[in-house]
Amino acid sequence: MSDPSKLIRMLRTKYQRLTRMGEIWFNDPAPEQKSYFWRSPEDDHVTLVTVDGTPIPWVENRAESSSPIFGSLSIPIDQPSQHGMASIKLFPDVRSLDSVKQLISYLHDGGKCDGGFRWTLTNRRLSWHGVGHPSLLAALERENRENILAAQGNPGITLHCHGIAIDEFWNLSADIYEATEADNCDLSFVMQEPPLDMTRFHQITDTFGSWWESRMSWDYGNDFTFGNIEPGIELEVTGYVVSNNPDYGSEANVIGVLARNPFTQQNPFPKSLSSSWRKISGIICHTAPYRRWTDRRGRYYLTHWVHAEAAGATVVAFEASRPSLFATRNSR
Repeated sequence: MSDPSKLIRMLRTKYQRLTRMGEIWFNDPAPEQKSYFWRSPEDDHVTLVTVDGTPIPWVENRAESSSPIFGSLSIPIDQPSQHGMASIKLFPDVRSLDSVKQLISYLHDGGKCDGGFRWTLTNRRLSWHGVGHPSLLAALERENRENILAAQGNPGITLHCHGIAIDEFWNLSADIYEATEADNCDLSFVMQEPPLDMTRFHQITDTFGSWWESRMSWDYGNDFTFGNIEPGIELEVTGYVVSNNPDYGSEANVIGVLARNPFTQQNPFPKSLSSSWRKISGIICHTAPYRRWTDRRGRYYLTHWVHAEAAGATVVAFEASRPSLFATRNSR
C-alpha cells in the first residue's frame, strides 16, 4: 500500500462488506474519499439578527435536560398517514469533535439545506439555538465551547442538528466533552416509503465506521404530527432569521422571526406531546411567504406547528403569518 494509514479503513470496509452483504472485497487499497467527504463546507447564507439588523450568533434559552430544535415547516412529508414514512438509523463511530464536525459538514453540503439547517446545544439548564452551518462551527470553537461547558459546571453538552432536503429530513445528536471528545452519536434520515437508494448510507458507514439498522415504518400520529393554532397567536418579535443568498436577489429576505415564548401559560401540542414550554424564553418561527428586509416590520401570528422525533431529538417547527395573510385565511 502506498499509504499505510489507509490500512484501518481498508480492513474496516472489508469487514463491513463481509458481514452486511456477504461479499469479499478485493479492491485494495480503499478508495480515496477525501475530495468528497472532507471538502470545505459551503455557507448556507442564513443568520440571526436583532430587530434593527444587528447580527447575533445564537439565542440562549432556559431548558431542562434537553431542548427542541426549532426547525422549518418545509419538512417535506407527503401524507404520512397514507403513505407511511421510512426511517434509516445510523450510529456513526465518532470519538472526537473534529469527526463530528466533518460528519455535519458532509450532511450539510450533501443535503443542500440552505435555509433549513438548525441546531441546538444543551447544557442541562441552558440551551443555545442557532441557524446555519457557520454559526454552529463558531459555537463549537474552543473559547465558545468552553464558555458553554462552564455555564452550569456540566462536564458535557449535547448537540442536536437538523437539516432538510427535497424529500426528506435528517437529525443528528452527539455528546461533546471538554477535551474535544465526542460520543453517543445518533443519526436518522426520515423520508418517503421505498424505493430507497441505500448507496449513500453505505458511504457514511464505510467512512465513519458505523452500523445501521434496516428500514422501519414511521408511526404517524406519534413521532410525526402537525396541526393549526386557531385563533392565531400574535408574537412579540425580538429578531429575524435572514437569508442573504444572492440567488434570491440583492436584498436580504426575512425567512423567519425570533419571538418571546407565547406558550408560558399553555401547551400548543396534544397532551401526548407535552413539554415544559414554560421554561423556554424564546422561539424561532418560519415565515411564509418570505419578505424583503425593508418589508419586515408588522404583526406576525403563529398559525401552524409540526412536531417530529428522530435521532433522540425533538424537532418543532412553527409558522408565523403576516396580518394580511392571517386575515385572508380567517375570511376563508
